[in-house]
Amino acid sequence: MKAKCAVFFLFLLMLAGICNAQEITFKSLLPLIAAEGSVINAEYLFEALGQRQDVKTFFSDIDSARQSLLRRLKSLPHADYELPCRLSAKPESVLELSLPQLVRVYLFLDGLENHDLTKQIGKIIASYEKGSQYEPGGIGLMEKGKLFAEQISSDSFVKTADILAGYKLPKKDLIRPHVFTFHCHPRLLNIVFLSPSWTVEFVQGMEANINYDIGEALSRAKFNGDSHQLLISELKNNSFNLVYYTAEKVEPMANPDPFEFCQRLKGFKIVNLGIWRY
Repeated sequence: MKAKCAVFFLFLLMLAGICNAQEITFKSLLPLIAAEGSVINAEYLFEALGQRQDVKTFFSDIDSARQSLLRRLKSLPHADYELPCRLSAKPESVLELSLPQLVRVYLFLDGLENHDLTKQIGKIIASYEKGSQYEPGGIGLMEKGKLFAEQISSDSFVKTADILAGYKLPKKDLIRPHVFTFHCHPRLLNIVFLSPSWTVEFVQGMEANINYDIGEALSRAKFNGDSHQLLISELKNNSFNLVYYTAEKVEPMANPDPFEFCQRLKGFKIVNLGIWRY
């Protein structure tokens, strides 16, 4: 009888392992509501991961992968900042991410830990010309299985009174296959901008509109299916804070409250990837 119980228990353990197994496929890298842009980017990422057996092995058990990423994030120093609608960028936020988002977090941490991405970010920060209204930014690609941040000059935009500098990725580059987009908040007037920028605009007879960095992420997700962005915030002593914020397209709400802008953040997630030196 004991032998039968032992065999049955072993069967249950094997079954649990199968349920937690997650094979990385092209389809698994798509958001729930995919659009042309997200399909192109998922195909690009899937092909690039062909050279990364470590990624496939790491995510063979999705629950273990989440816990491993959580431990790595908790071990890092983090900056504190306020976000709207009780959003949190604490390490525990990684537990809420989907597989396409988790894969990117893994690649970010891998590039930071082996210093490839860290050195690239240092050059991006150093490229900012003091006094310029355009922040550094660009798109994240994969070259020989590793992340590469391609810096691209900002498209022109109308500078408003409440921002010191900004970045707008040219549309011709946004539609290129990529893993993520990025921009840098340099230290301006000795001020550090740690979180994605946002304001809320209330237009009579319309839904509340969220602007700037968070609003742009939501807008891209609406049209492309999803959005993946890195925010680099310059700190003192050759260091920076890194934030990954992402959004997925969601089904529109029935009869939404036009003044309740927090409901617009459904599908938006953010994770602080810690403070790093370059």
